[in-house]
Amino acid sequence: MATSSVIELREITKRFPGIVANDHISFDVRRGEIHALLGENGAGKSTLMKILFGIYQPDAGEIRIQGAPVVLKSPADAIRHGIGMVHQELMLIPEFTALENIILGAEPAWGAVFVDTSRARRRIAELSRRYGLTVNIDARIKDLSVGERQRIEILKTLFRDADVIIFDEPTSSIGPQDKARLLKLVRALADDGRAVVPFITHKLPEVFEICDRVTVLRNGHVEGVYARADLSPEQLTRAMFGAVLGSASQPSTRGRDAILTVTDVTLGGPGGKQTLNGVSFDVKRGEILGIAGVSGNGQVELGEALLGLRRADRGTIVFDGEDVTACGPAEMLARGYAHIFEDRAMNAVGDLSLRDNVALSFYSSPRFTKAGLLLDYAKIAETCAGIVEGYNVKYGHATDEMRTLSGGNQQKLILGRILATFPMLICAHNPTKGLDLASCHFIYDRLSRYIESGNSVILVSEDLDELLGICGRIAVMYEGRMTGIRDAASATKEEIGGLMTGDFPVSRGRG
Repeated sequence: MATSSVIELREITKRFPGIVANDHISFDVRRGEIHALLGENGAGKSTLMKILFGIYQPDAGEIRIQGAPVVLKSPADAIRHGIGMVHQELMLIPEFTALENIILGAEPAWGAVFVDTSRARRRIAELSRRYGLTVNIDARIKDLSVGERQRIEILKTLFRDADVIIFDEPTSSIGPQDKARLLKLVRALADDGRAVVPFITHKLPEVFEICDRVTVLRNGHVEGVYARADLSPEQLTRAMFGAVLGSASQPSTRGRDAILTVTDVTLGGPGGKQTLNGVSFDVKRGEILGIAGVSGNGQVELGEALLGLRRADRGTIVFDGEDVTACGPAEMLARGYAHIFEDRAMNAVGDLSLRDNVALSFYSSPRFTKAGLLLDYAKIAETCAGIVEGYNVKYGHATDEMRTLSGGNQQKLILGRILATFPMLICAHNPTKGLDLASCHFIYDRLSRYIESGNSVILVSEDLDELLGICGRIAVMYEGRMTGIRDAASATKEEIGGLMTGDFPVSRGRG
């Protein structure tokens, strides 16, 4: 691998009101290198990469490309200098075809006014063959899977001849097969002479799988720069968080009865397609049951059916010994069922204060009303103070708007608010998505404590490391069906990954 730097960031400083996001950060990427940028949420990674991609302008410092100083005033400037970025929230137009998205803004011309789509197709076909990026470029983005959309984003970047490619949390939303293909691609891009910068919050095994060097940011500073060969997982977590994080575990629930039993639940969808097809499983008391699956395979619809937002066309749902198949959300919540949606906007109101967001869970509770009519804001404020202290929520004032909190702090406040209602069962959909490793472990710890008194959790996640690390059993969904239920202690990633893609025979056993 060559040692010349393609990109150098020198003493970059960026301030926002009340915070120094980047404080004299220096960072370089060499040709043919995968150089990971790590750090917890708020460490300064996103700000630094947005500066490199021209989205933000630094308050101080210098950017050098091939040794020459440059000013990147916009993403268009960055692209002209050979810098591309694959965003975590993919920047594609759903109604356009893959081809239209790839060439948008970089259309090859034919004459003065026409787009040479034939030349574009040949170029895309060449890139697809070279890097194994198989995709139907005539399909509309809205009809493609998350993994396929990510491949379109990568093709879009390569189509613009990017020499430096930034990946924002590249494996956060894709299944194990797509992840394996992506990591192989990232290595191929580096071997081809490109410089690759993945920035990662908590998928630390990927660092040791593909990266050559690692720069760790902490509180806006460079904590250290390491060669992968000289770094252990313990050193890495200590550099990121100042401590080695523990792991969560779950006691055996064998012999315990079920708090929830779902039998043959079927739910129709658009165009007559079934979004749930004969789903059967149960959740034991004192258990964390994982629901694995690539996004879009019925997990959202299952959660909506359990909460009562959608009525099953067939089948039964029994909760705490009672048939609740026909119950709506209000009755389910009153019975002790709680739901954490994947979309945080469904769990909280960004324009309301922290205190008012805590109150959302208690409007119907006699514990928090006066004479059964008016909310007891003194008691709600006391509860809010207890949650933010007990869950280590970093905030300014209880009257601050919810949207001013970081994603991790929002999630901790939401979890604390829901646990304060003392539900018997929580269904949590990707509760740690986008959070740093410390916030993830905090949530794992709270969920593990929560089940100790016999309560239960359904953890819906696309992160196999998460599911294997905290769950007792894992149920796998594919195309609206349960393809198998496995004990987490004996299951492998390969086995779960196969069930997620329909590669194993369907099994409806309850594990």
